[in-house]
Formats: sequence, C-alpha cells, structure tokens
Amino acid sequence: MRARQLLAAGWVSGAVLLGGCGDPAPEARDAPPVASTPEPSAAPAVAAGDSGATLALEGDGLRVFVLPSGSARPIPFGTDPVQTLELLEAARGEPPSNLGQNPDCGEQFAEWSDGLLVWFDHEAFAGWSLADTAAPLSTVDGLKIGSTRAQLQSGGRVVEIAPSARGVAFTAGGVAGLLASDAPDARVTHLWAGMACIAP
Repeated sequence: MRARQLLAAGWVSGAVLLGGCGDPAPEARDAPPVASTPEPSAAPAVAAGDSGATLALEGDGLRVFVLPSGSARPIPFGTDPVQTLELLEAARGEPPSNLGQNPDCGEQFAEWSDGLLVWFDHEAFAGWSLADTAAPLSTVDGLKIGSTRAQLQSGGRVVEIAPSARGVAFTAGGVAGLLASDAPDARVTHLWAGMACIAP
C-alpha cells in the first residue's frame, strides 16, 4: 500500500509543510474577501436537494451559495462532522459515494463521485482536497483543477510558488496545490486546504 502523508496548507521557508497526522490546520491567510456574508449561525439553511445551490472552495473551509438569492453559508474548518455532511449533502443533492478512514494517516473522510474529499480530524471538519478531476468546483475567484499557472497568478491573488518533493507547489489565499510543471502554461493538478491525506 502506498504511503500517504497529511499535508497542511502552509509554508516554511518557501516549502510546503509535510507533516504527520495530527498537525493542526493552519489559519487561512490572504483569502479573498467575500461580500457581506452572514455568520454561520445567521446563515439560511440549505434546502435538501436544492438544485440551485453551488459550492465554493475556500482556504478556511467550504462555502455554500444558494441561488438565485445569492445567500451564502460558510462551512468552516472545525464544524461538527454531522453538520458538515448534512450541509454538503443538501448543497450537492446527493450523499457521499464513499465514507471511511484512511488506514495510513488515520483520518476519516467522505468522498463524492466527482472527486471531492472532505477530511475529519478529532471529530471536526479539518480539510478538503481535489485531484485530477473535472469537477466544476472552484474558489470564488475561479481557481480550480485545470487552471493554468498564468490564471493562478492573475486577478490580484497573492501566490507563492516553490519546488517541493511532490512537484511544483503553490499557496494562494490559504489554498494549496500542485502544478504539472514550472512552465507558464502548466495546469493545476491538485488542490487542498486545511489537512488532507494525499497519495504520493
């Protein structure tokens, strides 16, 4: 079985932090602001099976947008797992296709058929990850799997890029990821935030 490591989306001297299970999820930095969004306690509930809901990736969790109203419900790291899954199932209109525990790092996960993985540590939502998927999931400002390096570095994002043991790594607004190469047209192949058990 291939070894897996728990990755924390942060930097030390320009290198991606590679840690063991139990590393704390870092606080998101330089995250793009989202215009006047209600706090979790005041945010509207997402109706089960609401086909008008969409999900955005964030450096400190996930965010559900309910259309056409545009109201939003953040799901920050640290949210109770049951509440996290209820919100995601309602927003996505389906339950996860796979629930389990990674035997190598010991973290529990929920996986959707389009490749979205959410991770739980110490009975709380601790991270999310995407890898080589065509899932239509992105940050609010459009960063997604398949974005080019040029797109990553556009739009006023604060981006750090550095070589790592896993390839060309980057952080942008609390979101970390990997590029296919260091070429200007290289595409994003992996994205994650918080803590995620990533296969080499």
